[in-house]
Amino acid sequence: MDPLYLGLIGFVIMLALILLRVHIAIALGLVGLIGSLIIMGPSAFSLARITPYGTTGSFEHAVLPLFVLMGMFAAQSGIAIKLFEAAQQWLGWLRGGLLLATTLSIGVFGACCGSSVAAAMTFTQIALPPLIKHKFDPGLCGGAIAAGGTQAALIPPSALLVFYGILTEQSVGKLLLAGILPGLLSIIIYLLVVWITLFIYPDKGPAKISSTWSVKLRSLKGVWPIPMIFTTILGGLYWGIFTPSEAGGIGALLTLITAAATSGWRNIQVPKALVRAACASAMIFLILVSALIFVRFVALTQLTTAVGDYIGALQFSPIIILIVILGIYLLLGCVLDAVGMIALTMPILYPIVENLGIDGIWFGILLVKVVEIGLITPPIGINVFVVKGAAGNAVGTGALFRGIIPFLIADILTLIILVAFPQITLIIPNSMN
Repeated sequence: MDPLYLGLIGFVIMLALILLRVHIAIALGLVGLIGSLIIMGPSAFSLARITPYGTTGSFEHAVLPLFVLMGMFAAQSGIAIKLFEAAQQWLGWLRGGLLLATTLSIGVFGACCGSSVAAAMTFTQIALPPLIKHKFDPGLCGGAIAAGGTQAALIPPSALLVFYGILTEQSVGKLLLAGILPGLLSIIIYLLVVWITLFIYPDKGPAKISSTWSVKLRSLKGVWPIPMIFTTILGGLYWGIFTPSEAGGIGALLTLITAAATSGWRNIQVPKALVRAACASAMIFLILVSALIFVRFVALTQLTTAVGDYIGALQFSPIIILIVILGIYLLLGCVLDAVGMIALTMPILYPIVENLGIDGIWFGILLVKVVEIGLITPPIGINVFVVKGAAGNAVGTGALFRGIIPFLIADILTLIILVAFPQITLIIPNSMN
């Protein structure tokens, strides 16, 4: 059989297995291995033997579980409530200040813990009750929390950027630094959307909370370690003081010390955090190994070359093709999780991106931004259902999806800006050269 047709058949079978709810790691690995066996014969077994160790045994790839561990420590440290209280004191004097404080603090906490689901669940429990108590619209508040949690995927340290970097062989350090300005831009636009929404509909957020300067300054006591951790990690990466893996280790250690100082050793439950980090890392690495096996199979079939030649023959400009690819991800984000989506599509789409001369760092940030949008897009919108589950009867599902609309508009606006001005993404990593 022509290897090209075998590649097409393999891709269809893999999609069918996923639709049948076979775990994406099994679908990718099984199809990749069997397809390689058909092309290479028994020597393909060496692929299955070498790939797992080559992926998990690399020192450079240790950054992934270390960032996950950092997130587990942050989630149990009590940082979230201190962030919310500090933001509340400083922004409460504005109309809708409590919701602005929620939007800002969940973005910062999401970056600390690295998990949008954990950020959304934590702030639903912390912020939603006082927001409803102060007469804020429950749907808008739930939408702000669900959307704010997605910033975890973009602002470094980001496990998703690390996953993309390993899969595409891009510099993890540059990817993490590239996420700084787009992440800040996303938070700023979210804050503007909240302010504009409350300006147009003042009844959705009427409360103002005033605080004295002494109270404001005291509120910073519990959050000062956060800029210290971020400055250490990102500054060390930028100046070449340590590698991404060393940055992950230092970040996890500093977060552990912060958690112990703020909540006590017993409350942070270090063994539980270690187990949860190990389980999450194992799941991610399993998908990564399977995806790399599938990548080798696709390369053997020359499928990506054929697709790239076809797209090249259409004579569209690279920016048009980029927009089409991002549109595909917007659709996939409605039905697939972030890691699965990247693992599924990179073997086919990333070589096309490379052939078009599109910068891999820039594309990685755009990809993660689109993945963020998928986390709050119907019909799945994982973060929306996380908020609904944590909120119970305090807010309805319909109200949540209506409340998410302003933030979907904000995300599309941010994506347009990042596509139109790639220098926003590339100015910091390019300054390392």
